[in-house]
Amino acid sequence: MTNKYWWIRNYQNRFLIFGIMLTIGGIYFLQDSMAIKSRLIELKGTIRSADTYTETNTDRNGHSSQKSELIFYLNEHRKKFYMAHNIGDDYYDKEYERILKQINRAEFISVWIRPRDSDDFQPKIFQITSGDNIILDFDDVRTEKSTVTLFMLIIGLGSIAMFLYLRFPEKWRKIMN
Repeated sequence: MTNKYWWIRNYQNRFLIFGIMLTIGGIYFLQDSMAIKSRLIELKGTIRSADTYTETNTDRNGHSSQKSELIFYLNEHRKKFYMAHNIGDDYYDKEYERILKQINRAEFISVWIRPRDSDDFQPKIFQITSGDNIILDFDDVRTEKSTVTLFMLIIGLGSIAMFLYLRFPEKWRKIMN
């Protein structure tokens, strides 16, 4: 009987650890989804260099996918402006190439970042503009991970609730009634 309880507690603890990890991850991504445009700061400058790169990533099972990167530097700031996302099996990222062309054509650009990232060498980019032309829209960046964030929070909190239900069934029923 003791061995049976050990396995039950083991799986209950796994629910708790899984739930805590997903909830913390969801809260981490939530800060980007909850960013407010009026609180961002603007860094203006001229392009020193800009380029896009495609890199192949291979997982443990041998499946490979492409990661697209956009990196640029401004003459007026000692920062590396970096963006990356997975493009699946494609070898060309139309979105980053479009952004690169507009950045290279612009005389001056403005990069919008969070105030707390102002001292970072590689701040999180929320918007890129050139005069009145929006090169990278704030709403696209902010909502980029909102589905993942919502999924992580729901599954994480659900796993924690499952742990509480399995570990303390009498107290759970008492609270729910």
